[in-house]
This record gives sequence, structure tokens and C-alpha cells, in this order.
Amino acid sequence: MKKLLSLLKVSFLGFAGFNEMVHGKDKKQKSRKVGMFVLFLFVAVMMLGMAFSSFYGMGYVLNQLDALDALLALACAGASITVLITTVAKVAPTLFTFRDYELLMSLPVPERTLVLSRILRLYGANLFFMSFLLLPAGAAYVAFSPQGFGFYARFFVLLFFVPLLPLSIAAVIGTLVASFGARFRRSNLITLVLLFAVFIGIMALSFMAPQVVEQIQSISAQLTASVSRLYPVATWYASAVASASTLDFLLFAGVSAVVFAAFVAVVAKNFKRLNTSLRSKTAVRKQGNAHQLALSPVRALYQKEIKRYFASTLYVFNTAFGAVLVVIGTVALAFMGEEKLGTVLEMPGLPDIMKSAAPFALALFACMSATTPASVSIEGNKLWQMKVLPLRMRDLFQAKCLVSFTVMAPAIVVSATVLNVVLKADALTVVLMYAVPLVYTVFIARVGLYVNLCFPKLDWQNEAEVIKQGAPVLVTILIGMAASILPIVWLTGGGAGQAGLYGVLLLAVVAALTVAAGALLEKDGAKRFAAL
Repeated sequence: MKKLLSLLKVSFLGFAGFNEMVHGKDKKQKSRKVGMFVLFLFVAVMMLGMAFSSFYGMGYVLNQLDALDALLALACAGASITVLITTVAKVAPTLFTFRDYELLMSLPVPERTLVLSRILRLYGANLFFMSFLLLPAGAAYVAFSPQGFGFYARFFVLLFFVPLLPLSIAAVIGTLVASFGARFRRSNLITLVLLFAVFIGIMALSFMAPQVVEQIQSISAQLTASVSRLYPVATWYASAVASASTLDFLLFAGVSAVVFAAFVAVVAKNFKRLNTSLRSKTAVRKQGNAHQLALSPVRALYQKEIKRYFASTLYVFNTAFGAVLVVIGTVALAFMGEEKLGTVLEMPGLPDIMKSAAPFALALFACMSATTPASVSIEGNKLWQMKVLPLRMRDLFQAKCLVSFTVMAPAIVVSATVLNVVLKADALTVVLMYAVPLVYTVFIARVGLYVNLCFPKLDWQNEAEVIKQGAPVLVTILIGMAASILPIVWLTGGGAGQAGLYGVLLLAVVAALTVAAGALLEKDGAKRFAAL
């Protein structure tokens, strides 16, 4: 137990950056770590506030319909599905292909203890982020239905059990996908295809629940039935917490714990074999940078960046999901038709609203898919290789931004074309449908790169630390959401009458901000890169 706690302590301190903040001698580095920690707290408070507002709105409606208990079931199911989707790609780099595998295996630590420490690390990360959904949901529930001590005790005890089942399922799927993909020559490509297939399958299942708002009188029963079909254990959770059902409490905790224990036992037994299998399939890097740089600096740097990007399945999966989602959504809309969608959602004026807001809706997906918030940190201890080359910072930054543009631009073109046809858009809307999201793509790429230069993390041991959990990623997403959602709210409200004119004005503003972000990168960004 002592060795396990030591491994977890070292892992936590390294991830959170507390060692540098407390014991670091470099004042500049300490200040940067403190700033990043403060930034994390700020983002966390914002996320909790946004989640509480959403659940409070849902709770208000459900309370009026005497179906408030369904709020807890929905929160549990939503959090579990989120864990399932986001964990599948993290399993291999966290449990098997982490950087310090040889070092940890050489320590006088039992293999089972090492395996458990890696799994608990994955569990802790999921518990932390899942809390941003469950805690606000619990607070919203209590706001409408004050509870006693028993409720809080059951809620916080079961909170630690909620991630166990989806984590175990995701870990099994992720391990199978990585193991199967490693059998092929282009293992990364095969793994990515399988990951996206799993991702799309989970999303499809989550939307297969029947319509639950057909009749207001039976909303509670329909909600319960839908959640039960989608994620049956969520109803056990809601019943255990809200109704104090001992049977459901034992069922939820017991099933989650048993499945998780079985998963830990299987991984511990096959840990070395799985690591050997996954590590034996490594890509051979061609050392042709000097020749390529002689031909074209930007092109050579772009090729280097795009190869590094596609070399990480987690990197691709975490940034390309926006592109995949927007294509799937627009194609589905093409088959459904905007009139039918408006009828289903009981919004008769939906086609006109969509015409005005669609360009910025595409921009929202673009802002969720930037690759640059992690493009500096992902270099890790190899960053010096870029710094010793006779490069212009402008060329390097341009190459990194081009990767982000490459990921999102094809999806934007396809989605914009489909939307223009489905919505029967006029000439100005057609132009905006392409121009707005493409400009946003460049804007968020530059913003993400600058934020990463302000808060780099080069001492990571697991790619997930910078790709999924880094402060630059969260900050960039928040900036992108604010820059795209605010125009959507405006255009669907008072600005809907002159959507074309306002769309052009907003596009001009974002274009100006994009130019300003480029100038900031060339000046302050170059200085920050040189100081790394």
C-alpha cells in the first residue's frame, strides 16, 4: 500500500506541477506554474457554473412535471457516456505505452502495484472531470428538493463508484482496438478508424433513445424508460440516491466494483504481454529534415508537423472529433430535411434560424478541433531539435497552424455545401457558410498556439496530459465557444432580421482578430518560444 501511495503521489505532483511551484528554483518557471494553476481554477469554476446553469434549467422543467428524480439519472448516464467516449483513446497511452515504462518496471515495486497505480491514475482523471457534471446536477436537485444528511452521504459515496463501470468498458474497448490495430503495418491508421467507428457507434446508441416529450402527462415514465434503455445502471443510481433504495445502492456499487476489479485483475495478469505487443509496433522515422528544409522550409515543417500529428492516435482522435461530428450532423440533416427537423423540435421557424446561425454553428465545431493548443507541448524533450535549426518563427508557427486548418477545412467544405443545398441558401449566405468557419479555423489555431506558448508543458510522461488535460486546450475551447456562441445567440435573437448584414460585420471582426493574433504570435509568441 505504501508503494502504491508513493507512485500515486509522484504521479499527482508531476501532473499538477506542485513540485515546480513549491521546490522550483527558476522564478520564471514557478510563476508560470502558479499562473497555470490559477488558470485551472478559473476554468474549473466557469465549467461548474455553466454545468449548474444547464442542470438548473433542466431541473426547473422536470420539477414542474414532477419528474425531478430523472435529473440524477440523466446526469449519471450523460457522465458515464462522456467517460466512455473520452477514455477509449486514452487507455493505450496511459496504461501501456507511457514514456517511463522501462524506468518504472526497474523499480522494486510489484507489477500488480504498478498496474493498479496506472489504472487509478486513469480513474482519478475520470472521477475529476465527471464531478463537473455530477456535482452541479446534485446541487440543482437539492435546489428544488432540499435533502437531509442521508442524501448527501449516499450521493458522495456513490460518486466514487460512477466512473468504475464506464471506465472498465472503455478500457476493454480501447485495449482491444489498440491490440488489433497493432497487428497491421499502418497501425495508427487502423486504430484511428476503429476508434472513430466505436465513437460513432456510441453516439448512435445515445441518440437511439425514443422521443421522450411526445406527451407531457407521461414525461416521467418516458424519461425513466429512455434512460433505462440507454444506460440501465443509471436508474439504480437515481433510485439509490433520491429514494434511499438499499437494493439499488448495493446493485449499483456492487456491479461497478465487481466489473472494475475483474478488469484490474485481467490487466495485471497480462500487463507485460500487452506492453510488449503494443510497443513492438513502432513507426520508423525518416531523418530527412535537412534535405526537406533546403527545398522549402514551410513545406518541410508542415510535413514534420502533420507526421507528428498522425503518429498519435490520441492527438487525432481528440482534435478531429469536431470534424467528424459536423459532417455526420449535416449529412443526417440532409436526409431528415430542415422542415421535418423543425416539426420534431416544435420550432416552426427553424429553417430561417438555421440560415442565419449555421455559419457560426460550423465555426463552433471548428473552435473545438484546434490542434495548436498542444502543438508546442507535444514536442516534449525534443523541442531543442527545432530550436537549433535556422528557422524563422513565422514559418514554424505557420506550419503548426496549417495542420489545424488541414484537419478542419475539408469537413467545413463538405458540411457547408450540404447546408447550402438543404437550406436553399441565398448568395450571401452561401459565401458566409464557407468563409465564417474557415476564418474561425485560422483564428482559433493562432489563439491556441499563443496560449500554448504562454502555458507550455514539456515535462509530460503521457501525451494525454497535454492533449486532453492541458490548460491551453481548455482555455482555447472556452475562447472559441465564446467567440462562436455569442454570435449565434445574437443572430437567433434580435439580429435574425438582418442576419446577412450582421454576419458580414461579425466576419470582419473575426478576420481582424485573426490578423491581430498573427501579429501577436510573430512578436510576443516568438520571444516566448525562444525562452523555452
